[in-house]
Amino acid sequence: MINTFLLFTSACFFFSAISFVHAEGKLINDEMSRALKKFNPRFEAWKSTDYVTAVQKNAMENKRLPYALVFDVNKDKKNDIFIDGHDDKNNLLICFLSNPKGYTVIVIKQDDFINPQKLGHWREGKKEFGLNYYLSPNMAGTGFTLAYPQQADAKGELAGDGAIVEYVFNNGKFDESVEIL
Repeated sequence: MINTFLLFTSACFFFSAISFVHAEGKLINDEMSRALKKFNPRFEAWKSTDYVTAVQKNAMENKRLPYALVFDVNKDKKNDIFIDGHDDKNNLLICFLSNPKGYTVIVIKQDDFINPQKLGHWREGKKEFGLNYYLSPNMAGTGFTLAYPQQADAKGELAGDGAIVEYVFNNGKFDESVEIL
């Protein structure tokens, strides 16, 4: 009986993981795809595996992708999509913002390209590699948060401050505010 339960539980987890991974391939529609080609045909979304384990786990528990958010930020009754990704030169956080003619791509954040597998972070005294931040919509649906957790090294000493970066959509652009933890 226990073996049957374990087999059933493992199968459910396996198929939910397949469903989760499959969802990564269907994030943007044709209108968004055209807007992306105009904006930057070399843009690619990060993969779930580009994030540290805790961020991946949090995304799976919340049935979402660690690099994407979908909600109606401009309140026009059409979903807007936020995607964290890169091209060959830059790390980019973009928004597919709906408008009467389709979608416009807005760059919210841009940094020099860094390979996530070379980014080391401390978590519970262990070093992990990958992107180490959480994307989450704010409660009012007017923007989102990038949350960077504090880090402690193997000795339990603070190895890095955390931060909360809030982006709020206002008059056609995203205003940024930062709080260091």
